[in-house]
Amino acid sequence: MSAAELPGGPYRGVSPALVVAVERLRAQKGWPRCVYIRPTAEALARAAAGRDKNVKPVYVDLESYPFLEILHRWLGTYAALEVTEMLPGPDQLLWREPDGRRTFELRTLLCPAAVTG
Repeated sequence: MSAAELPGGPYRGVSPALVVAVERLRAQKGWPRCVYIRPTAEALARAAAGRDKNVKPVYVDLESYPFLEILHRWLGTYAALEVTEMLPGPDQLLWREPDGRRTFELRTLLCPAAVTG
């Protein structure tokens, strides 16, 4: 997704035009409601010589205005974003609590096996 694909800006304050522009783009691209965004490799290379730490995907609900503002702000910063469907979707998450479903992130460090002689 490029900044040029989101016409009608700049968007300031609570902007109905931002909602309409994202919804049109969403329909055109066939995006679901829940996605992850992150800067493209090319965008990161342009931003601070690739030293930016925002490479981790960020969740965006395309039907929630605060998330649309995040999407717009990131497009303004990086000019190009990767948009990826959230899988599994919110209604398919395995971790269930009485008040809803949850997701989690498991990070681990993989190291080569020690070589013994």
